[in-house]
Amino acid sequence: MDTDVPVEAFFDRITDFDWLAHRVMRNGGHVSRIDPAREPGIGLGWNIGFIRNRKAQSVRVKIEQFDRPTTISVSARSETLEAMMQATVISMDRFRSRLVTRTIIHPRNIRAAIMVQFAKIRQTQLNSRFDETVMMLVEEMVNEHKTMDCV
Repeated sequence: MDTDVPVEAFFDRITDFDWLAHRVMRNGGHVSRIDPAREPGIGLGWNIGFIRNRKAQSVRVKIEQFDRPTTISVSARSETLEAMMQATVISMDRFRSRLVTRTIIHPRNIRAAIMVQFAKIRQTQLNSRFDETVMMLVEEMVNEHKTMDCV
């Protein structure tokens, strides 16, 4: 995803964890911080709870790599899945940057393994939906920060 925001500012926006936590809570989830650190960095983490298909779900999320202003890697672990997501911000010029994401998912039980195999069959469609969702979220973050910068 390309944006008209310099790389440092863009990285700061996608790592605005307070904003992301509020976003989860606005959608009915709850977020609790695992450690008390105020600055983003390795080891920072959250327990996130939400309802999906009328069932309570929980995910533990932890920052594994934090190399400002280019790369962040986050691990997530739920009852059924483990995932690692890496986001890299690439500078295209002084005023433009590109976000590249990579996600790896590992099932933790047989049911999840079947779900992951089914997802591999539909990988192109799921990748497209994932890209659209990330794009919408990032655009929302960038636009909200632009609004805040103008105030």
